Amino acid sequence: MNAAWASIQRVAGRLRTTDSRDFAWGFAAQGASSVTNFGLSLLAGRLLGPSGLGSIFVGFSYYLLSLGLQRALIIEPLLASTASLHEEDRRASTRAALTLVLLWSSASAGLLTAVVLALPDGVGRGLILFVPWLVPALLQDFWRSILFRDRRGAAGALNDILWFAGMVVMLPVVISIRTDWIVVADWGAGAAVAAAAGFLQSRVTPAAARTSVRWWKMRAWKLGRWLAAESMVYTITSQVVVFLLVGVVGTRALGGFRAVQAMFGPLTLLIPAVALPGLPAVSRTLAVSAHRAFRLSLSIGALTIVLTGCYLALAVALGERLLGSVFGSSFRSFGALIIPIGVGQILIAGTTGLALLLKAQARGKAILAARVVGSVSSLVLVLPLAATYGIIGAAWGMALAGGIASVALIAYSFSGWRPASQDARSEVAREAAHLEHGPE
Repeated sequence: MNAAWASIQRVAGRLRTTDSRDFAWGFAAQGASSVTNFGLSLLAGRLLGPSGLGSIFVGFSYYLLSLGLQRALIIEPLLASTASLHEEDRRASTRAALTLVLLWSSASAGLLTAVVLALPDGVGRGLILFVPWLVPALLQDFWRSILFRDRRGAAGALNDILWFAGMVVMLPVVISIRTDWIVVADWGAGAAVAAAAGFLQSRVTPAAARTSVRWWKMRAWKLGRWLAAESMVYTITSQVVVFLLVGVVGTRALGGFRAVQAMFGPLTLLIPAVALPGLPAVSRTLAVSAHRAFRLSLSIGALTIVLTGCYLALAVALGERLLGSVFGSSFRSFGALIIPIGVGQILIAGTTGLALLLKAQARGKAILAARVVGSVSSLVLVLPLAATYGIIGAAWGMALAGGIASVALIAYSFSGWRPASQDARSEVAREAAHLEHGPE
């Protein structure tokens, strides 16, 4: 344990050049965000039962899909292209992106309403509950990203905490009414509080729609299209593999696999928490020195590996007992899945920093290519290994596929290296200034 702590301190020391406090605030922000989403599930399960939770989960899944596409198409390209700009230029791009987020979230709510109206009565109940809250929920994610980009990690974490605080304040009303709409309203009202606070924290107003679309075409589309495609490939492949595994290993084995995955749930906080301040930090460093940006990305990956390895060691020590205590004694037999699933987590964690570097370089095509390699490897490896060795084989197949994807990402990071030139950065600044001061 002492050696692990020493490793964390060494890696953290390398991150001090980018203000390591923002990385600490990133963990605080992501922790608050995860508690908020967990609170929605907990309230729905406790107050509404399994059927109520299932209905709400359908609507929440639509929110996650909209959120993922918004990040890919707008937010991550914004962070990658503007983190190193001067305040005035960043503000111009932020105003344009704010308008796009408002348009995107409104369109998502409109599409969801149309889908519900097309469904038979009662079928879209879980979906319609989220319609009033999509705009504030998606807007809040924009604000937290902007605040971290501007090196205001404490303000970004506060915005996430306000969402949770808003839910807590409304909790007595939720408990007294006990309906599905009030449970989702509790989650949505917290989002509305945080979204309103974001305007006060940033003091940014939307730009004209025409100016915003022009900015998106010039600055976001090049990277955003590849990130959106990568997100869709991952989502589709994951669901296909799960569907096919049911026919190969059965629902009991798949249930055991999901239980072990749930043990690693805290690790789902790790990569988003690192990426929240990490992408702006890598982008800023890249504008100064490609070599320093590369070293920073390696340091971020090293930190993620060390933290993941520490968690895996704890999971191995407590795994079977924890499985039995949380899920029941019948799940103890799936303890052997802990190591392959944990190894897969470590392989993915190692390339966290390099993925941020590729985004900062706007090399979305390389990110998509690595994802396709990993997805094809998953389809090729998981099912044959599952047919031969059962769910253990499937787990090792997923770990190997993650390793292959990581190798592909590393290869793409080293190939086609193009340090950002000062001329290119100046061009970005001129475009941002034109967006702010040009005719609207």
